[in-house]
Amino acid sequence: MKNDRGLHVGIIGCGYWGPNYVRNFLEMDGVAKVICCDRDGRQLEKIARRFPRVVTCGDYRNLIETHAADCVVVATPAESHFAIAQICLENDIDVLVEKPMTLQAEEAEVLCGLAARKKRILMVAHTFLFNSGVSKIHELIRNGQLGRLYYL
Repeated sequence: MKNDRGLHVGIIGCGYWGPNYVRNFLEMDGVAKVICCDRDGRQLEKIARRFPRVVTCGDYRNLIETHAADCVVVATPAESHFAIAQICLENDIDVLVEKPMTLQAEEAEVLCGLAARKKRILMVAHTFLFNSGVSKIHELIRNGQLGRLYYL
């Protein structure tokens, strides 16, 4: 939900994918603030050095409880995706969660139902779904131009 102040985006998890999301959101028009949360203070220090405009915090619950973000990206270890996405949705915050969305299909169904009831956005990141290189490889495979594949 964009508002008059511009979009405030929370990034929960600043390990492998987190910095990529930070960079991308900072480059987007309409994003007024990026807030990064991670339990590892060293990761937050790296983020703060690389992206001085970013606000950091050590506990994602503070971000959620204060409604400091309009939407969040959950880029934490997979076993935490369900709990974090659930609390975000329960607090009326839109969520983009890294794949896998959850470790159990039943948990994914719970999140989808919750998002529908709360009228919130729930998305799963499929980084390479629209990647032109991956699309080209798919085309080459489909057309039989690569021969018999054993591993990709």
